[in-house]
Amino acid sequence: WFGSGKVSNGTVMLSSNVSVGANGLALQLNSPQSGGLVSTNPDDNQPGHTGFQIAPTPTKPVFVEFKATLPATASGTVANWPALWLDGQTWPEDGEIDLMEGGGGYTAFHVHYGTGASTAQGATVNDLSGTHTYGVLWTTTGFTFLYDGNVVGTVNVALTSPEYLLMENSYSSVDPTVFPATMDVRYVRVWN
Repeated sequence: WFGSGKVSNGTVMLSSNVSVGANGLALQLNSPQSGGLVSTNPDDNQPGHTGFQIAPTPTKPVFVEFKATLPATASGTVANWPALWLDGQTWPEDGEIDLMEGGGGYTAFHVHYGTGASTAQGATVNDLSGTHTYGVLWTTTGFTFLYDGNVVGTVNVALTSPEYLLMENSYSSVDPTVFPATMDVRYVRVWN
């Protein structure tokens, strides 16, 4: 967990915006300044926190799948800037793997990598809010992205640095916004 009061994507993340209930983990976005984020990042300066990180090896790929309910606009497109992603301790050198990133009312996948200024590869997939699964098969030579069990794209980039999990509901001034809005994460599954 990133401690309460940390800023991600320009939104202050508050522990009061995170809860667990019948629909799983609820991440609330109440305003441009008040969002919710949960992370397995071990670098939070809390005594005893070791976190959870994953990385593929040549004989053991990684598969990560999130099942989540995305916030919706009145027309049913994706609201705000929800994200289900993986990140390393040094950005962008360790890479960033966006299984699902909401933007402009759409969902997309991306892989960021490089030194200094990030290089990104990926694609916009659809504008479907509601409950869906978002997965990635991560090998030492690339990524295969799946939405609802269907392959939606590949990125051939070799990244093998350990990554931690993030689930986030943020604000973006260029996206359709709804306040308050909740992203429910039903589960996160990791195979290695």
